[in-house]
Amino acid sequence: MTGTIAAVVRAAWPEVPLALLGSVKHLEPLLGQFSGTEVWNHPYPRHGTIQERIRAWSGAARAVRAWQARYPHAELLVLDPDSRLTQLGLLRLGTGRVGVRIFSGRHTATWDRRDLGALAADWARAVVGLPREAAVGPRIMLPDAETAWGSAIVKSVRDRCGLPVVVVSLGVGGKDTKGLSPREEVDVLRRVSERAAILLDTGGTAEEERRAREAAYAWGSRTGGRVWCFSRQDGDPEPALHGLGLIVGATVADVGGLLAAADGYVGYDSAFQHVAAALGVPAVALFVEAPSDVFVDRWRPEGVAAVMADGQVMSRLDTALEVLNARRAR
Repeated sequence: MTGTIAAVVRAAWPEVPLALLGSVKHLEPLLGQFSGTEVWNHPYPRHGTIQERIRAWSGAARAVRAWQARYPHAELLVLDPDSRLTQLGLLRLGTGRVGVRIFSGRHTATWDRRDLGALAADWARAVVGLPREAAVGPRIMLPDAETAWGSAIVKSVRDRCGLPVVVVSLGVGGKDTKGLSPREEVDVLRRVSERAAILLDTGGTAEEERRAREAAYAWGSRTGGRVWCFSRQDGDPEPALHGLGLIVGATVADVGGLLAAADGYVGYDSAFQHVAAALGVPAVALFVEAPSDVFVDRWRPEGVAAVMADGQVMSRLDTALEVLNARRAR
């Protein structure tokens, strides 16, 4: 949603200063390359106390006031994508000459089954006065270094293995209920590896890395394939002919660079399905314990095949992978 709104603003007002509030770690490598754009570091502590969450908002509010002071004679427009930073729009950012617009996808009628990116694009176009027919979708702009590195890695794997390359992520963002069982995760890797070479992200936490490594080595034991590890510091690794590459210590931009060159993506309902969609990479997203079909429709970006995790999850995954291969072939 942030990438879509930023793209609409830039299309309507190319010269207007734009500031993005959130985690620099995640926003800077994906959106910080937009011309005239600043990224302010105000990460939201999703697992913090109430006081810590409110302090995140108060820090952002102070930053907005400082921004106003830099442009004392200009009007300020705050576009809030129903964020946790403002407690879903309950807490105000800015004072005085401030226009605040809040995108509330939660209040969209359930008969409208479009994803949140498409809904946010319509909303942003209406706010800035851009015609609805103006085609503006989510955009990310990866740094050149990560893009070049990812392209070199994927080409090396593709050339050596003679197979399409699929990036897989088993990260769940700290919510274990979004993940399959360890046995099922190994089965996911096995089914993907029947069609493609795998680059498996080890995630952003120690627990996610542990789970990814266990799944990778269990996959190796079951299939006879070899697991090889690589990172940005390794130079040009030599991938195993029949193996699985574990991406160690990768940043969001690193994985983005790999995705930009890859033939596909498979993972849970998490950040990288949105990165893949913005890059136009064929993707499959696994939704575990989704509360409703509407939830899946909202959070599945356009172009991403959704697989509901139930008793038929593996057969559904097989079907989705065939669709992914067909899209790649086109």
